[in-house]
Amino acid sequence: ELHRIREGLEARVGERTRELQAKNEELRLEIAEREDIEETLRESDERFRTILDNANDGILLADLEYKYFHMANRVISEMLGYGDDEMLGFNADDISGSENRSKVLAELERIERGEDGPALDITLVKKDGSVFYVEISATHIRLAGKKYLMGIFRDVTERKRAEDELNRIHEELEGMF
Repeated sequence: ELHRIREGLEARVGERTRELQAKNEELRLEIAEREDIEETLRESDERFRTILDNANDGILLADLEYKYFHMANRVISEMLGYGDDEMLGFNADDISGSENRSKVLAELERIERGEDGPALDITLVKKDGSVFYVEISATHIRLAGKKYLMGIFRDVTERKRAEDELNRIHEELEGMF
């Protein structure tokens, strides 16, 4: 009788051991799959960050829902005089100044409606309070299932100064005749 009970217990232990081994193999495969996914995401993030940081123009990603900056590349940080992650959590008001507020809000609303339009020329305020001219083009993008507004900022200060100088000279010449 003990021999029969022992064989029954051994059979159940053997069955349970096989079940646990199968579950362990499932978990091992799931862990390996997750590690592969995480590595792919890390590589993708690294590629995206490399592209962002090597662009010639400043780039900001703004969270559409909360309107704060989610990501800033090296160029926009340098343009505005901030450290790498110092601008995260800022919003458009923090860099555009009060005189541009209505222009920026109108532009954001236009983009949110999905309407195309020309690039926006405005002044931005640097960390030190000085002002410079930028041309901004913006579009919606989706990252990891979330919508963002991507703004591309080109410093056009020198172009604006040259235009102002040409206008001044033109006015002088008109005044002479």
